[in-house]
Amino acid sequence: MILFRIVQNREPSAEDLHSQLQLDKACRNSATFRECAEGISVFDRLDRATGKALKYPGLAKFVVALDFPNESNIEVRQTTRDKHHYTIYASGAALLRYVIGQVVPVEEE
Repeated sequence: MILFRIVQNREPSAEDLHSQLQLDKACRNSATFRECAEGISVFDRLDRATGKALKYPGLAKFVVALDFPNESNIEVRQTTRDKHHYTIYASGAALLRYVIGQVVPVEEE
């Protein structure tokens, strides 16, 4: 399964793959606390990830692909009302090994 993550850096680091709580950002909604505390947001299509990044310019400047083989032990769940949005539950350091291909810069068309 290939998923796409919005990241800050051209060379993704573990920090680009940290949860909101790991980045010391507040998790206020108790209904989605696990997603915030333990997960990172990703999309199943490149255009959905770049579209989200363009909608929120301060969010990030690049998109990276993550490839999870069927035998990986990484938990991935479809979350939110957006059928293209998923949450991955793993540490940033563990996720770095799944980064594939070129980092895509997010640019206005």
